[in-house]
Amino acid sequence: MKKILAIVLLAAALGYLSFIYVHHSPSKASEVAQKSLSNENPDQFHKGSSAGAANPLKNASDVTDKQRAEISRRLLEAGKKLNRTGDFFGQIVDAKTGNPSEGVTVSCETSTYTEKDEASFLPKSGLIEAITDRDGVFAFREVHGLSMHITPRPQAGEEISPVSVAVDLRETGGPRRADLMSSSEKPYIFKLLKIADKIKLTGGALAFYRCEPTDKKYGIFLIEKRVEPGASGDLNIAFKRMPGEMTHNDMKWSVAISAGRATLQESDDSLMYEAPDNGYQTLWERQYTPGDVGYGRQKQAKFYLKFDDGRFAKVVVDFTADQREFCGFNVHYWISPVNSRILK
Repeated sequence: MKKILAIVLLAAALGYLSFIYVHHSPSKASEVAQKSLSNENPDQFHKGSSAGAANPLKNASDVTDKQRAEISRRLLEAGKKLNRTGDFFGQIVDAKTGNPSEGVTVSCETSTYTEKDEASFLPKSGLIEAITDRDGVFAFREVHGLSMHITPRPQAGEEISPVSVAVDLRETGGPRRADLMSSSEKPYIFKLLKIADKIKLTGGALAFYRCEPTDKKYGIFLIEKRVEPGASGDLNIAFKRMPGEMTHNDMKWSVAISAGRATLQESDDSLMYEAPDNGYQTLWERQYTPGDVGYGRQKQAKFYLKFDDGRFAKVVVDFTADQREFCGFNVHYWISPVNSRILK
């Protein structure tokens, strides 16, 4: 019996000494904690820890050189998997005559994940060039990377629009995806303009925010900078929405622009340097319904105008249906004083 009691007391003493050693030895406690945490799922560990608790796994000094090398390798490999291969075909033509422009240098800046990027994990930039042939055509074939940035380089006394084009080589590139932007049969068009051919345009702006939303027409006189209800101006605008609609709620509304002294053609060109020769309409109208893709109570549209006397113009119109009793708009315009389609 005495032997059994002695064994129990010895075991209790050893247990107490172990408790004291662990709780009063920081280095040992840290070692035990790290060994324990290293076998845990990091996500589970973070979920179970308090906001202010120290996490030994987040300490940079705990990461060995071997672990750093492995992290670098994995990041680089993940980046390299984003690289794709694609082509870009372009053509440069004279903005005034439409003739091809031969001998123009075009730069292509590429962005690619390569082995050399291990230090920063950022894509590496590269530069390649092409020169337009007798048909004004150039091409960048089998470019490997994330993207291309195409920039024509005009000579002194020339301008090219657009100034540059961003091209995405990835499948998620949307409308800027390389295979959607150009092909060998349908190259992307750049327009070259000689500065001597530039024309001083007559520009201005006007705004009017008291349009009754009852389909009533308002005449817009651009040069005179005035809006006249019921009159026929350069353009005529009319809004429509249900009476009594609360403007802080989405509501169904519509806007229409009809020809007066000028016909119109909508454009999605950001620069609008050259007006088309034909394709103009006497009526443009849009209806906006809550829930539809692209719905909004404030919208913008851009148009080329062709006047009865042969002049051309470009306008940007901002519409709003947000006024309490009325709808409104503001318009910026640039009119060529001569019968030229160049609007630069």
